[in-house]
Amino acid sequence: MKLDFNPKDYAAEPVPEDTYTLVTTKVENPTVKDSFVTYFRIHFKVVRGEFANRYFKQDFHVNNANQDTQRIAREGIARWLIACGKLDYDDLDDCVGVPFRGFVILDEDPKGKFPTKNKVTRFYRLDDADQEEPEKPEEPEEPEKSAKPPKTNGKQKELDDDIPF
Repeated sequence: MKLDFNPKDYAAEPVPEDTYTLVTTKVENPTVKDSFVTYFRIHFKVVRGEFANRYFKQDFHVNNANQDTQRIAREGIARWLIACGKLDYDDLDDCVGVPFRGFVILDEDPKGKFPTKNKVTRFYRLDDADQEEPEKPEEPEEPEKSAKPPKTNGKQKELDDDIPF
């Protein structure tokens, strides 16, 4: 049986932490034994730069007993939808194929049981990010420093008002 993908694109090593142009390739809603838990598994692909065609996936637990986990997942889904221009949505699949920018981090398991993986922590619309890395603002020029007045050892010198400066 022939593969319909390049295994190198699914490398085990995560991409380095950075901002990338991404596209969603698939959205899944896996079934779980716990009826209270609902999550979406979203598959991302890097589409530009040195790591183009690298894939990773991220789970968003939108219904979870842990309220912080649930809130973070819902915020992430909302930001992803906004970045795709789809906040008023009927179906999460509407974001499949829509490019956006995402800040990707390395998510390490604190216990070391699972390998490090990528995770998108910030989502941006392409037009918000000017479709490329934002340019750093120019440094403002420092004002010229004025010359220090001469030392007078505490005595005030008389000024000659005829001098034009």
